[in-house]
Amino acid sequence: DRFPFADVSVDIEKMVPIGKFSPIVSRTVNGAKFLYVSGTAAVGQAPYDIGRQTIITFATIHKLLQSHGSGLEDVVKLTAFLTDIREWEQYNEARNKVFEFVDQPPTSSAIEAKLVS
Repeated sequence: DRFPFADVSVDIEKMVPIGKFSPIVSRTVNGAKFLYVSGTAAVGQAPYDIGRQTIITFATIHKLLQSHGSGLEDVVKLTAFLTDIREWEQYNEARNKVFEFVDQPPTSSAIEAKLVS
């Protein structure tokens, strides 16, 4: 387990797919296996802290990837949806801490998107 924040506990068994969507999907294209992770978020965390939520979200992604024999070191692309783009610096700082052990960190994009409640 190479996730750098051992104090973060997540339970991927509690993740319930919404409709036909699953938090992780495996596809093989031309003999290469790809894993697609989506819809992960750290909800219900109090007090609100974008840095901590980012760490929890990446811990969840790490566990999902591990359940398919992979890990954060294999991530090549990230897209983050932030509710307030002004929090990008805190998000980016937490993301960089998560991936500091990886030789080639993933490319990433951050988009401001208001979430439906």
